[in-house]
Amino acid sequence: MMRRMVHCVLGSASLLAGGCALGLSPHTTLDGLAFPADRAASVHEGQTSDEIAGILGEPLEYRELDDGTEVWRYFEEFHPRGCRPAVFGIPLGERPTWTREVMVILKDDRAASVKIVRHGGTDTDRISASQNNKMQRTRPAQAMEPRR
Repeated sequence: MMRRMVHCVLGSASLLAGGCALGLSPHTTLDGLAFPADRAASVHEGQTSDEIAGILGEPLEYRELDDGTEVWRYFEEFHPRGCRPAVFGIPLGERPTWTREVMVILKDDRAASVKIVRHGGTDTDRISASQNNKMQRTRPAQAMEPRR
C-alpha cells in the first residue's frame, strides 16, 4: 500500500514537473519582422548604411526625409521562447509579449543616431507597430530601393 502511494506521488510530481517541458513554446513573431536584436549593440554612429544592413539586415520600415536624412526602423513584437507552465497538458496563464525596436537615423549615408528599445511583459510596455504611420514598410527578404 505504501509503495503504491509513493508511486502515485512520484508519478504526479513528474507530471507537474514535466508540465514545463510539455509547455515549451517557440519564439513566435506577432508583428513586425524578426531581426538579430542581439547584434544591435554593435551598430553605432558613423557606420555606413551597408555596414548596418550587414549587421541587422534590411529594415522593416524606411523613410526618407526632405533633407535626404533616412530613418530605418527595425521592429518585432513577439512571444519569446520559453517555458509555459502546464499541469496535465493544460497551460497556466498567458505567454508574455515582448517588443524590441531599433531606430537608425542616417545622414549622408552614415548613422547619425542609433536608438535601441526593448520592452517585455505587460500591455503598457508594448510598442505599437503602427505607431509611426509615416514609415513605409519594406517587404521581408527583399532589398530596399537603391540608396542615392
